[in-house]
Amino acid sequence: MQRNGIRLLAPVALAAVATVGLSVLGGASAQADTPGTAQLVTIDQQGDLEHTVRSANGAWQPQLGQLSGYHNVSALTSVIRAGEDNIFVQYDNGSGPQLGHLVRHADGTWDTAAQTPPTRAAAQELSVTSINGRLALVRLDASGTPEAAEENDAYGNFGQWYPVPTDGHKLRSIAAAGVGASTTLRVVELTDDGKSIGVADGSLGGWTTGRWTPSTSNPNLSATRVAAAQVAGQLQVADVVKSDTNADAIPSVWHGILGDAGWSGFNSVPGVYGRPYHVAMTAAGNDMQLAYTTEDGGLFHTVRHTADGSWQQDAAMVPGSANKALGGWVSIAGV
Repeated sequence: MQRNGIRLLAPVALAAVATVGLSVLGGASAQADTPGTAQLVTIDQQGDLEHTVRSANGAWQPQLGQLSGYHNVSALTSVIRAGEDNIFVQYDNGSGPQLGHLVRHADGTWDTAAQTPPTRAAAQELSVTSINGRLALVRLDASGTPEAAEENDAYGNFGQWYPVPTDGHKLRSIAAAGVGASTTLRVVELTDDGKSIGVADGSLGGWTTGRWTPSTSNPNLSATRVAAAQVAGQLQVADVVKSDTNADAIPSVWHGILGDAGWSGFNSVPGVYGRPYHVAMTAAGNDMQLAYTTEDGGLFHTVRHTADGSWQQDAAMVPGSANKALGGWVSIAGV
């Protein structure tokens, strides 16, 4: 199930929108606070954000809804907090990189001028999570160093950025996850060589690091992106994996779990089509949902069932995404 004319991602550009109650073209409103619901956001070739909702019964909106006006998107992440989809996007409208925060309310209306942390230089990557109802945003700077900022009051104002430890490693990719209802921020870290994944748990007050594991079970492969979600008390991690020795080899998506007894080891996710480029994952109900984009503009989704550890038989193309010429970034957030 491949498409012709493979297209590698090129950054697409952004003009900021700051409108409360922004309408979304193409998608009907769907309840965001029902357990098992997930919301997905990505970018298209024209540089616009595209958003859709997957209901708890597995039905998707028939088409993606466009949030126009965003170009040069260079980082994208989202999380659902109290039934509202919070999206952080890094963009450039011609005057340099900016950080935007969009909120999709439970009734389907949008606020595109929500609070953001203090201004920083452009990030390589962003990842947001909710910790006991408080947003925590992690950024990876140009040098491969992560830092985090958290909401510190009831009005959504963020505190200052603070460093996230890496055990001395330069990083290639990061993913944030909350640990239950505690105040602990969990950051999954992929080393710059793509070979190792570690976990840092903590906050401004102190950290526990380590728990490093190979990103794949094959020494001839390395990971390019990492995603994470806390699902039913366990940390689940996915990464996009490529060959170090054969540039023509088709990339794949791998998955591993960190439980009380340690890492399960990473294994290839079944039923993955195309050439994966970017991956995202979330807890939705008791299961894990995973979305990925492909180098030629595909957008796919699959589910891992917590009850027995089984995967959906094959990843499926997200309805409404065909012929959208989607870009590389994707984020999925669940309830």
